Amino acid sequence: MIIDIHGADYGIVKMATRLLAEAFFESGFDVVSFVKKGVGHVIFDKNAVNSKDVSSCDGFVLLNNDAEVLKNAKEGAFAVYLDRIKMPSLKKYKTKNYHIVSEGSELKDEDGFMACLGGLVKILDKLSMKSMKTSFENTLGREKRFFDALELGYTNIKMVRNK
Repeated sequence: MIIDIHGADYGIVKMATRLLAEAFFESGFDVVSFVKKGVGHVIFDKNAVNSKDVSSCDGFVLLNNDAEVLKNAKEGAFAVYLDRIKMPSLKKYKTKNYHIVSEGSELKDEDGFMACLGGLVKILDKLSMKSMKTSFENTLGREKRFFDALELGYTNIKMVRNK
């Protein structure tokens, strides 16, 4: 399975890629991850991952409003993004779209990617919250706001109906 992470800030894309890769590793997967041309790629499988081919993604984390990256998504792929990102109409894409409802929360903009990773845990049965929390703790420490953002994403992810 391949998940791409798109965003305007290279540092955040790099951090989100690292956190997600470590969480999948903690969940028992073989993982290859890298950032190329500002896009994070996480490839994982129960068997050995022997390729860096990312031409056909299974999922997207969108940290900006560049929905055009979904044009080459394969049938059944998913996209996760924050509701405060104003997305263009997604009905022309073949993806299952989810947004994180963050309105009324204390979520800081730089923590949005953490909420998106929390949402991923909810929609992917392959990934455990325990693994994601371990990844956060190993990489970011125990700061409460990180875990609050993760929980917000987990509890407030909603499927978007393509109208």
